[in-house]
Amino acid sequence: MSLSLSIRLKLALLAGVPVVGAAILSAQIASQAMGQVKLAKSLGSIESLVELSKRSTDLIHDLEREQTSLCLLTGYRVGTNETGDKTGEAALKGQREALNRTQFATSQTDARIQQLNEFLASRDASMLPKKLSKSLTQARHQVATLSNLRIQSETGVPRWEPLLDHYGRAIRLLTDTVAGLAELTNDGELLRTLNALVALLEFEASASAEHALLAHVLAVGDFPPGSYRKLVTVVTEQELYQDVFSTVATFEAKKLFDETMPASLTEPVLQMRKKVMSAVDDELTQPPEAWLSVGRTRLDSVAAFEQRLHADSSHFASLKLKQVNHDVALAGLLAGGIILFNLLFAGVIARGITRRISHLREVVARVGDGDLTVRADLSIRDELGQLGAAFNKMVHEISESRSALSTQARMARDLEIATEIQRAMLPKTPTHPEFEFAGNMVPADEVGGDFYDVLTDGDALWLTVGDVCGHGIGSGLVMVMTQVAFASNFFQDAAAEPAAVWKRVNRLLCENIKERLRDERYVTAQLLTYQRDGLFRCVGAHQWPIVYRASSGRCEVLESNGPWLGIDADQLIVPQMEIKLEPGDVLCLYTDGLPESQNLNGDLFDVDRMQATLARSMKKHGSIVQSVEDLYALVEEFSGRRDDDWTLLLVRRRDQESCRLSIEAPSA
Repeated sequence: MSLSLSIRLKLALLAGVPVVGAAILSAQIASQAMGQVKLAKSLGSIESLVELSKRSTDLIHDLEREQTSLCLLTGYRVGTNETGDKTGEAALKGQREALNRTQFATSQTDARIQQLNEFLASRDASMLPKKLSKSLTQARHQVATLSNLRIQSETGVPRWEPLLDHYGRAIRLLTDTVAGLAELTNDGELLRTLNALVALLEFEASASAEHALLAHVLAVGDFPPGSYRKLVTVVTEQELYQDVFSTVATFEAKKLFDETMPASLTEPVLQMRKKVMSAVDDELTQPPEAWLSVGRTRLDSVAAFEQRLHADSSHFASLKLKQVNHDVALAGLLAGGIILFNLLFAGVIARGITRRISHLREVVARVGDGDLTVRADLSIRDELGQLGAAFNKMVHEISESRSALSTQARMARDLEIATEIQRAMLPKTPTHPEFEFAGNMVPADEVGGDFYDVLTDGDALWLTVGDVCGHGIGSGLVMVMTQVAFASNFFQDAAAEPAAVWKRVNRLLCENIKERLRDERYVTAQLLTYQRDGLFRCVGAHQWPIVYRASSGRCEVLESNGPWLGIDADQLIVPQMEIKLEPGDVLCLYTDGLPESQNLNGDLFDVDRMQATLARSMKKHGSIVQSVEDLYALVEEFSGRRDDDWTLLLVRRRDQESCRLSIEAPSA
């Protein structure tokens, strides 16, 4: 009887004969109505289902606020105990405010827990489904153990991980409780609203974890070990759960959510998050209160939208309760002796429908348990078949999203490792009896293509600076190849002719980039080898060096021409120039990211501004370290953004007295 007919047509066939149709219809209505009544009795009424969901959600909100308050408090305490920068009146005031906020949040949470316990005490929870009962029991036990964590927070300085883990588990169990309520109803509208609410609670849990973690980080003034990776994880989870919400929610719910969460509400959160995640060294100086404000505004908006979903659930529950009462009354009128008249015929029709509904329900349960490989097998082309196809598509998209999440997290870890490797490749504290050095390199992306190096061995000195075209992992790999190639030539023969070194490095890069990597990247670079008496020999083509002359207090640009690396393996002519530094002169090597930085009007910072800034800073401070900082600060102020890598190396020739002290320092 598995005819390819719509469900409406099959029910119309049952109603074709009035008596038989009435018997079959009454039996189905009675069965469905009694099933709903049985499920509703587990909490007293179907309205209690919505009430339990609302109370659980309210407790989740209070736990999230308490979690943020405790993380902020512990952040201030960690900063006070471990650094000398957090001992001022502002830090103490922040601790007091965080403590007051924590005490208030704790009292709110305890009151909410008491309300939930009183609600459950007046209901018979023994009839709840096993999965729902287990989640509810574990959630109540988890929140009951909060007192121990609170005592630890008041008497010591707990780490952020236990706080997020403990509160995160409590919030996850309460979310599972809300998800488990779906087992108490088979109403499609109510199920979809509950599923949308669960996806939104998962999104809110990740956003709350980000809110608490960044409050802790800003209070400390630094990223504690493991916190950056945790931040990347929760940010990625937010995107995933927002996609899940968009998949399961109704069109009206998604439209209302977009209106509740406009760009003006989410943009401050994204901007502050980006600023914190891109901060380096001692740049985490912004107060946590600003982050608390924008983050709380977003979370409160999500919570307000969840209240709208609860209102919709209550509306659907009321309609369902009326429908159940109506169905029970109708079933009583239609039921009777005629039910048995055509039981076999009704059984055949019902079996084909219920079998596929049961199959679909089993598939939904398996997906709820985490199995994303299962698919609904409904071959009949009716509404259930269409529902099965839509369900399969939804599960496939969730599976792909989870896979993308895993890939994105792995890529984030790889980029973080690559960035650390690139920073480790920069020279730390190079020394030379005749020169002093200062430099910095800031990539535009996680991994840049710029590099500079200072190679010294006794009196021998090589300087290299360069820029690999493009950004990202590929450019970073070519950068490492180039830097290592120059270094290996230096340690093999520091007195080698720069033109010969240039040809060897070029042949190596051409082979590696074109033949092995099968790439089209190239490198603009310069190699400077020190001869004697302040004289350098320079080969290669890159940004023209700037020399600050101490005698005149002015800068001059030295034109340098030559070939690039990685294009032509058979370079025959490598032009060479000489650069002479007198005592006190400063050699400035840089990449194009600095002079080509643009402001909002499209104007370039240009080499003239670099010369003027270097001369002004050297006259005022006489420090090449301060000059590096002044150049970077002025470029940052001029452009307001970084579209390319910024690399700068300053080399100053010491005067005779400084050279003598530098040579005598080791023996002293």
